[in-house]
Amino acid sequence: MGIAFVNVENSSAAVIMTAYSDIGDIIYEETLYLGPYEKVVGLPSH
Repeated sequence: MGIAFVNVENSSAAVIMTAYSDIGDIIYEETLYLGPYEKVVGLPSH
């Protein structure tokens, strides 16, 4: 199973991905920057 992010706008965008533990603590966070009309496809690594 993969994941995809698509920026359909004519300006840059930031996607903040946050993973939480079972008790609600942040265990991982990553910011993905997309250019105008950019698409990123991949597999989750964490």
